[in-house]
Amino acid sequence: MKKNTIEARILAGRLALENARKNAEIKAALAQYGYNDARLQEGEDKLEAAAQWQATQQDLYTSKTELSRQIAQDEQELVDLYTNHLTIARFAFRNDEAWQNTLQLNGARIKVRAGKLEQIRTFYRRLTNPAINMMKKFGAVAEEIAQAQAMSDSLVDVLSDRQNRQAEAQQAIQHRNQAMKAWETWFDKFTRVAEVALTDQPQLAEALSIEVRS
Repeated sequence: MKKNTIEARILAGRLALENARKNAEIKAALAQYGYNDARLQEGEDKLEAAAQWQATQQDLYTSKTELSRQIAQDEQELVDLYTNHLTIARFAFRNDEAWQNTLQLNGARIKVRAGKLEQIRTFYRRLTNPAINMMKKFGAVAEEIAQAQAMSDSLVDVLSDRQNRQAEAQQAIQHRNQAMKAWETWFDKFTRVAEVALTDQPQLAEALSIEVRS
């Protein structure tokens, strides 16, 4: 684990606080400078707040990654179904301008993912039973159309969910950074005091993640 990572900094803080609480000599020395149990608990609360926000943002990014994988897999399957159904619909309604307009059969297909999925969902939502029955005459399978209709609705919802997770993760990072700043401000003051309190016991200072100057 790199020393600079958030996890490493949190771990170092936890070890320092644990040693400050459990080592009788360190605890006594710090108490003389006002760092009693209540003061140490204040620091621990700040550290745990940062740790919780770090865990939250990691969970959100993990969830976002899983949703991205799901979208990629399902999207390809849906596009394959849609491409087939679009071809059949264009032929089945080649002489029916009303259905051509309703199903948006003409013109270029949207390339951007969000727009593409919305265009596909619009196609399937407007594909009513009369249209499906017509397409069945040219090889469309009703079960596959039903599957694509369900997938098109689900995928747009999943894409929206992923975007929400992204926004929530970014917000969690901001909260984590604020919490880390509050903790490190507290810890910086703590280490300065501890360095003075343990001037004659450098080996104890090292237990608090304080680098002893040679």
